[in-house]
Formats: sequence, structure tokens, C-alpha cells
Amino acid sequence: MKRVVLVAVSLYAAAVAHGFGGEDLQYARENKAWALLLKVQQEGSGDVRQFLDRFLRTFPSGHHAVDAQFAMAEEHYLKGQFTKALPMYEALANGKDSTYTHDAWLRMAEIHYNIGDIPKAQKTFEKLVDKTGRTLVGAEALYGLALCFMHNKDYRQAVNTINRLVAKYPAYVNVPKIRELMGILRFEEKNYRETIAALEGIFTPVAAFYRGLSFFHQKQYQEAAQSFNTLADMPSSPYAEMGLYLKAECFRMVQNAGLTAQAYSDFVSRFPNSRLKPQALINQARALNVQGRVAEAMGLLRDLDATAMSKDAQINALYLEAEIAAQQGDYEKARELPAKAQRLLGKDNPERYARIHIILTYYLLKIGKIKEATIEMRELLRQIPLHPLGNVAHLLLGYGALNEHDLRTAISSFETSFLKYEYSPLSDAALAMMLNGYFEAGNYKGLVTHANSVMTVVSSEYATQDMRWKAQSQMLIGEAYYRLKMFNEASRFYEQAMEEPALAEQARLFLAWSKYHEGKFAESLRLAQKIMGLRRVGEENRISAHLLLASSYFNQGNYEASIDAFVGFRQNHPNNAHVPECWLYEGWAKRQTGAYAGALKSWKNLVAQFPNDPEAQDAQIQIGLLYFQARKYKAATQEFAAFLTRWPQAPLAPQALWLLAQTYYNSQDDASAIKTYRAFLAQYPNHKYTAGAENQLMLTCYRQAMRSKNSQQLAQFVQMYPKSQLAPEAQYQLALDAFQAKQWAPAIDHFRKLLLQYPASSQAPLALLSVAQAQERLSKRAEAILEYKSLVDLFPTHPASLDAGMRLGALHFAAENFKEAAASFRFVIEREAPPQIKSSAMFNLGMSRKKERNYAEAVEAFNSFTSAYPENPKQMDALLEIAALYRLMDMPDKAAQAYQMVLRRGNLTPAIKTGIYNQTAELYRGMGNKEKAVAYYSELIPLRPANMEERLLGLAQLAAIHEEDEAWEKALRIYNQIRISGGKTAWVQSAAKRAKEIKSYLRAKKTNPAMAAASKQ
Repeated sequence: MKRVVLVAVSLYAAAVAHGFGGEDLQYARENKAWALLLKVQQEGSGDVRQFLDRFLRTFPSGHHAVDAQFAMAEEHYLKGQFTKALPMYEALANGKDSTYTHDAWLRMAEIHYNIGDIPKAQKTFEKLVDKTGRTLVGAEALYGLALCFMHNKDYRQAVNTINRLVAKYPAYVNVPKIRELMGILRFEEKNYRETIAALEGIFTPVAAFYRGLSFFHQKQYQEAAQSFNTLADMPSSPYAEMGLYLKAECFRMVQNAGLTAQAYSDFVSRFPNSRLKPQALINQARALNVQGRVAEAMGLLRDLDATAMSKDAQINALYLEAEIAAQQGDYEKARELPAKAQRLLGKDNPERYARIHIILTYYLLKIGKIKEATIEMRELLRQIPLHPLGNVAHLLLGYGALNEHDLRTAISSFETSFLKYEYSPLSDAALAMMLNGYFEAGNYKGLVTHANSVMTVVSSEYATQDMRWKAQSQMLIGEAYYRLKMFNEASRFYEQAMEEPALAEQARLFLAWSKYHEGKFAESLRLAQKIMGLRRVGEENRISAHLLLASSYFNQGNYEASIDAFVGFRQNHPNNAHVPECWLYEGWAKRQTGAYAGALKSWKNLVAQFPNDPEAQDAQIQIGLLYFQARKYKAATQEFAAFLTRWPQAPLAPQALWLLAQTYYNSQDDASAIKTYRAFLAQYPNHKYTAGAENQLMLTCYRQAMRSKNSQQLAQFVQMYPKSQLAPEAQYQLALDAFQAKQWAPAIDHFRKLLLQYPASSQAPLALLSVAQAQERLSKRAEAILEYKSLVDLFPTHPASLDAGMRLGALHFAAENFKEAAASFRFVIEREAPPQIKSSAMFNLGMSRKKERNYAEAVEAFNSFTSAYPENPKQMDALLEIAALYRLMDMPDKAAQAYQMVLRRGNLTPAIKTGIYNQTAELYRGMGNKEKAVAYYSELIPLRPANMEERLLGLAQLAAIHEEDEAWEKALRIYNQIRISGGKTAWVQSAAKRAKEIKSYLRAKKTNPAMAAASKQ
């Protein structure tokens, strides 16, 4: 709301009456020149240093001379011209005027620090800490002192200084630069968790670098890669190069060869002249070799410039080349290359020296030269007996001894390797005039600062002075606080000024407005009503009080009363400049009561009657917003477009254009929304809505691309917004579209781009899974295994890792790598997984253990399966496997128990029953339990169809047992079962023949026992 500011007329009258003397004119000229200089500085319309220099030459001893000297020093300081700034600060620090003494000392200390004179900087900061007490300068001095300690690597003193700072100035605990410094100190203490916590939410290169290093030290490589990726995106940062390199190192540490190779390639492309380039190329070559891209790896190694490489890099390159040669079977070359590396490096580097000995030994063993290999190892241990790599040396010595069948030496070497090694006074009239000067200059902060300090000293003299001056000072102080929006303080001084009758009416009105801005609407309402109730009150004050009355009702939520008050104001003062404002607030009040039609009417009246008034523009915006919130987007579009047509250059034009774009967005008109957002960004690149417009433009482009199902649009979105939070989703959709179209190679490329650019995205696990599946479709089983393994290692708790674990197990099983298959299925079992998946993994684990002939663990796995999943369709298969395993383990009693568990299950087919009865009977027969064997064979008799081969074989065994027991009648019944079964002709005939023989035997036995005995034989 607008208000009128009155200045004490008596002050100006006195000035005019007495005229101006020479000193007054000089003072006025200086003030005018100073005001002009401030305007130049604020508008940036000229060289401030030239103006300051001219001012100091013109007014070398003026009231603002010290201000100008400090401003000149600041200009040089901010431009990095420390040698020019330093003498100026020294003059200010040692001058008579103490206004800028502490500020100058602080700048001097900062300059000493910036030019590397740390001892002098530390001494100056310490001096400031002692002199400044609890001031902002004192706080900054403590911060600078901590920096000096850290520069000198005295981290204990640095931490103590920071603790002292935050204890003395609690508000500093959340200041980003303090948190950043604490994070670095915690890092130096190797307290990485606290480093990460301290640097959370700080978006500076230093913070990103140390966060990444802390994650890296904790082996949280995914989070480290994300931090280094953020750092690499800061092109002006000196940390960008190291960030991109360390991002690649993160991928190398998790052994993802594909991402490692691409990340090092990106590093070399972006920083072709980096000192890290040779090592990056070597690491890239190593990753390519792991992928099987040997030719590319060797190409990189051949292109390395040995003259531009350190000895370490040359040695690393030779190591890798030797490794590749060994992989290709060229062991002679693999031996020669480490020997070449040995010539590059002497014994002054024990670790390298030892490693060369070990590599030489390894390749000597590869080509069968065990004796020479042993000599190499003994030489290493003779030269460096306690070297940390000695454990590896002993291992290789043991291996050599083992190949020579020297078991005692081999055991001794292995045992040694295992056990030996570890891991900162005027009168009241003069006061009033001084305060008025501050007020007119707009220096409200200076006004209240000086007023408070001076009035504290002279307050005891007020009782003997003219109270009008005191009241005038209080009015001015109140006005200054009001302009500074410190309304509580303003109200206090207005209340004191009301004691002077001449200022009471004005002070009461100002107090009412101040209470209004404090949010004390009941008090502002009471004061406004009192002013309006007075008989003798100025018209302007009455009008202002009426407006305040209506506004107070509005802010109290008494909208009906506020509507009446605004209507009354318009009717009583139709020509007042605040009438448009009343129309505007009247519309808001009606809207608050739900009278939307009335609100529209009030705002449309305002636009029609006062088209050139700023409130009309606000009303036009409100009309559009009302339609917007009612989801009448077509009408809202028309209103916002009408605003831009009427007032294209108005202050609210950016808001209108922004709302127009938002309306298009909400109405799903993506093309128009994109066009309007781009128009907004082109016209208002630095507006407060700019960030929102950029984000909305990105969201709209994303929505348009996702709706289009067009891979070109998706790719374009990712290219336009590579750092957007939606870019991973768009990249994933792009890859998924290719995958679903069975375009396996492009799908792999798209998914890998997602993994490389957005390693911490939520789609990363699914991308890895899809890459592996695509590799399978391309029949690249080895590559698929690597991708599945990478997913399992990187995201062990993600649901996708379950699919990866199952597929990894299946692939290893198919390749007869049963141990690896078992490990993969075990991984799934140990995770939270759906019963269907976990049961399959458990069953497959049993099969894998069986295939690797680990029968005990196979039985354990199948038993776990049968206990955990009694209703699973594979329950019977598991029981049969258990029985078969017990038979292989020569545990017939347990095998029989397993078969009995199968028989207790319902719905068994005759064929399955036949097999189980036969197997069980055979087990009991083998254990000598003929009775149980007969019982289980007998279960075959009623089974149908009768001609099943397994049934007939079992019956034949049963008949044989009966014959052994001379139970001839039982044997005949069994042979008869075989004869009438309709089975194989030969079996039927054989059974009939045998039955006939038995019958003959029985007849003979009756007539001639001796002949029967012979016949039996």
C-alpha cells in the first residue's frame, strides 16, 4: 500500500532563513559528488576508480574521504590487484579515522594469504582476533586463521580454531565455507563419513572433489563416480580434469571393463595434453583387453609416446603388453618385456623392483623354466627380505617348488607367505538534522546506527531541551526503521513521537501503518478508526487511514467488511490515485469469499476504467490466474495473451508470458508451451522465473519426446539436457525402444551411454540387466556373464540382481561351470526374493552341486527346497533327486526313505509309481531285507497298464525272489501276471516257459524227488 512521508518543515525553514555559508556549500558539493559516485557504482555506468580518484583529489579531507579511500582499495582488491590495494589498506588501518580500521586489517591479512605470505597473514589474523571481539570481522579473522593452520598442515590447530569460531559465532556453523573447511579437515583425519556429511549440499568444486574422494576411500564407487561426474561438469574448475580421471578410476575399481574403457576415452578426448594421459591410455587398453578387444588395446599401447612418459608409465605399459603376450601364448615375449622394464628401474624403488622380479618369475614358470624362476625369487628375497611383496614372492617360490615336486620347500614357502606378512556529542537539533540527512540520502541503516549510539549518550539531556526536536528525531528514526522494514523498532519510535502534539496525528498514522506491516491488524484497525473519528484531521491523512482500514479488514480475513470499505473508499474519493488499488483488493476479497464472478467483474472494471494504471496489469494477471485455477485453459490463454498485447514492455510482462507458457503446459499443448518457454528465455535470460522456465521447457520437451515414441526426439532430448534428472529416463526409454525392437547392438550402445553418463541413476541396474540380455540375444555368452556379474556386484540389493543371478547361474550351468553356477544361485537364495524365484534358485543350486559331484551339499539344497516349498510342483523331482543322491553316496536306507516320501504324495502316475517301487525294492534287496523288497515289488501287481516294461521287470525280480524262497505257487502267480500282461512277446514267452518248467518240476517232485532235484538244478 502507498503512504505519504512528511519531513519536518521547521528544519528547512531554519536552513532557508539563515542561508548557506562557505562550509555548507562545500559540504553540499561533496554530498552531491558522493551521491553521483554512488549512482555510478550502482548502475555500473562508468569506471568507478576514475570517479573515486577524482573525488579524492577534489575532497581530500571531506566527510566521505575515508569512505572513498576504502572503496578505491576494494576496487583494486576485487580485481586481484593486491600490490595496489595493500598500501591503501595499510594507510586506512594506521590512520586517525577508525571507521575502517578492522576491515582494512582483515583485507591486509587476506592479501598476505593470497600472495603466499602465510606467516604474515597468520600474525595479522591473530591480531584481529584479539582486537575485534564478537564482530563479523572477528569471525572472518578466525576463519582466515584456520586457513593458515591448514596451509601449514597443523590440522589440530585448524580444527580447534574452527571449533572456537562456531562456539563464538553459532550462526557460522551452517555457513558453506565453514562446512567446506571442516569437511577437508575431517578428510585429512581420514574421517570420511563426517567429511561426506559436512560437505552435503555444498555445490563447489572443492566440496565435490573431497566428497568423491571420501566415497572412493570407503569403496562406495557408485557414489564416488556421481560426485566426480559432477566435478567434471565444472569446466572452469581446476578439479575438472582430476574429477573425470577419478570417475574412470571408479569404474575400474568395480571391474566394469566397458564403462572403464569409455570413461578413460572421454578423459583423453577432453584433456589431450594432461599429464595423466599416458596412464589413462594404459588403463583404457587394459579394459579393452578384458573385453576381448585385443587389437584396439595393442593399438593404444603402440601409439604411446615413450619420450613423453614417466618411467612408471613405461613400466606399466610393458606389464600390460607382457600380459597380453602371455594371453596369446607368446611366453618368450612375455618374459622379455618385464626384463626390459627391469632395465628402466633400479633398486632404489623396492616395490617396483620386487614386482618386476615377480612378473619375471611368473612368465618363467609359464614357459616351464622352473629353476630360473626360483633363482629370481631367491634373488628378490635376498635383496629385499622384508619387502611387502615378499608374500607374493614366497607364493611363487612355493609354486616353483611344487612343480619340482619339492613338497617340503613348497609348504615352507606357502607357510611363510601366510604367517609372516600383515595389512574477529551533538545537541538534539543537530541530531535531528543529521538523521534527516541520512534519511534524505537513503542511508537508513547509517541513520539508525548513529542515532542509537548518539542517543544513548545524550538521552539524559532531553529533559532540558525542546521536545519537538526529540520527537522529530524519533519520527526520523521510526521512518528509517520503517524503510528498513524493521517495523517493530519503527513502531517503538513512532509511539514516542506521538507524545509531541504537533506530530501526534502524523505519528499515529505512521504507527498504524507500521503495526499493519508487523501483522498486528487489530491494532492498525483501531488506530485507523481513531484517526477517521477525529474532527480535525488532514484530508490526506483521512484518506490514508480509510485505505488502511480496508486493508486491515482484508488481512484480518474479514472480507465482507473489507469489500464494504473498499467500495466506500471508491465512492467517497472517486478521483483518488488509490481507486485502482481498491478495485484490485476488492476483487481479491471477493475471490476469498468464493464470489469468483464478482472478482472477475471487479478486475475487468479495473482494466476497462484504468488501462494505464499498474494495478490494471495486476488485475489482468489475476483474471488469467482465476481461469487457470479453474482449469479453463483456453480462457486463461486469451487473458494472458491479451496482457502481452496491451502491455508488452510492462514489469509484469515476464509473469504474463510465464503464465501463458504454464497454461499451454497444463493444457497438454506441448508445441505451444515449448515455443512460449523459449520466447520467455530469449527475452528474459536473467529473470527470477528463468530457472523455472528452463526446467519447465525441459519437462515439456521430455513429455513431448516420451509421448512421441520417437527415438530421434528422445535422443535429441538427452543431447539438449544431458544433466537433467529426466535425461536418464529418456536415455533408458531410448535404449528400451531399441531393445524391444530387437535391435540388440544399438540397444547395448544406448544402455551403456546411460551407465556411463548416469552411473547413479535408478535405471542403472535395469540397464545392466538389459545389456546382458542383449548380449545373450547376440550369442555373446561371455560378455553376458560379465554384465550379469557386474550387476550382481554393483547392485546386490536391487530386484534386478535376482534376475541377473538366475541368468548368471543358468549360463554358468550351461557352460558346465557348476561351481560358479552354484555361487550365483546361492546369491539369489540369500536375498529377499519372491518365493517362485527363490525356490527355482534353491532347486538349481541342488542340481549344480550334484553336477560338481558335491553330493552332500546337493542333498542339503534339495532338502531345504522340500522343507521350504512343500507345495511346489518340483517337490517330487527334488525328492527323487535326493533319493538318487543317497544312492550315489551309498546310503540306501536314506534313499529308501526319500522314495517313501515320494510315494506319500498323491496324484502319482503309474509310470512314476512303477519306477519308485522298483528302486525301493532294489534298495531293500541290496540291504538284505528280502521281506520289504517283496512288499515293494508286490505293489507292482495292481498297477496299470499291465504291459509297462518297468512293471514287468520288477515282477520278474519278484518271481525270482519267490523262486529263491521256493515259494513256487507265488512265483507261478507272478509269471502268470507277466504272461497275461500283453507286454513284449519275448518276455511273455519267457515267463510262460519258466512257469511251465516250474510246473514240471513240481509234478516231478511228487513222483520222483531225485529227478525233481536234478530238474531243479
